[in-house]
Amino acid sequence: MSPLRRWRQFLGPLGSQEVRLALGKLPAHQILRVAFDLWVRGTWDGNGTPGYGPDLFELSLLGGPTLVRATFFNPDAAMAGAALQSFPDDYPLGNHLGGTGAVEKNAEGTLYRLAYNVTHTSDSVVLRFATRGLEGLENESWALSGVRVATLSLK
Repeated sequence: MSPLRRWRQFLGPLGSQEVRLALGKLPAHQILRVAFDLWVRGTWDGNGTPGYGPDLFELSLLGGPTLVRATFFNPDAAMAGAALQSFPDDYPLGNHLGGTGAVEKNAEGTLYRLAYNVTHTSDSVVLRFATRGLEGLENESWALSGVRVATLSLK
């Protein structure tokens, strides 16, 4: 059974690619809150293993700001503490041990629960989830679950 199936219902596994989620008819608002679970499988080459990487994950609003641009490293027993990731900082900043900020981790993958607020007033939005630098799905992949978008008004 796939590790994704054991954990939750995910969109994935995905490789070096882009996934877009378009939402329209949003109510009047000043802040957009985007929350989701990100599952990372494989090393992702963290902040750059010599000769590889970095493998980058990005979340941005199409035509708008980038909310996160980070590297991740899923440590296994043989490499625990040996590689670094930028997350929770944006790449190229940050040198944190692999798995920093994760809510679940094991040899098959690491789960991050992420949430971001951004100034936004349009009645529509396109979320752009993208990765680059990953090897084949059998070695490195990612998946999304529980993508939630909320509009907030300042009173």
